[in-house]
Amino acid sequence: MIIRILSLLIIALPSLGQGDSLLLQQATSASVVLYTQTIKGQTLLYSGPQYRSGPILDGQHPFFGADDWTFGSVTYNGYRFDNVPLLYDIAFDVLVTENYYTAHETALVKEKVEAFEINGRQFIRIDRHQYEGSLPTPGFYEMVYDGTTTVLARHTKFENSRIESKAIVIDYKEKVKYFILRGTRFFPVKTKRSILNVLADEKQALRQYIRQHNLFPRVDRRGFLLQVAAHYDTLTATNE
Repeated sequence: MIIRILSLLIIALPSLGQGDSLLLQQATSASVVLYTQTIKGQTLLYSGPQYRSGPILDGQHPFFGADDWTFGSVTYNGYRFDNVPLLYDIAFDVLVTENYYTAHETALVKEKVEAFEINGRQFIRIDRHQYEGSLPTPGFYEMVYDGTTTVLARHTKFENSRIESKAIVIDYKEKVKYFILRGTRFFPVKTKRSILNVLADEKQALRQYIRQHNLFPRVDRRGFLLQVAAHYDTLTATNE
């Protein structure tokens, strides 16, 4: 599309007046810069190694959500790309895209991935020394809630292979761990008690809110944390 626009501009240039030509030249220069940046970004996006997934059998796979391409967005080495085919391997914490030119599966260089969106979920990369090293491992974390309070989730899958009736059976067990930021450190939360202990300054009000709305973390821990964190922010904003 950008090449076509440039061609039309160049063709039209001789037929215009001097003032119009100047404006057109400026527009053409801006288009060239945009085109150059886009191509440069694409080259960087496909610079990672070829990806080879773990075993996939009987619907079992190492990916977050579906095991087929999902179009999302990724911020990579300072460039944002939209409508990018993505797979997120949560067994090895690798973000994968499809090379537009070769159709190869390409593993994006983790250190260059700043953030990405897949299946409507937002993920960010956190380095080892951020937040005083309070998170268990560096890598990609889902931004579950991003208000005054921050809630993250770490998604992982563990492969289990076994032999049944002389055939290989593969299972992937998924685990999700949640964390709440307090000050400069993240704290792991799982049960209602652990969540209330982290948000202890509004414990009584939160306990009442949970009881009134019949919220149960065992049923939907992610939804529970979303509602509790949002209500906590409302309480603390009121008290300021």
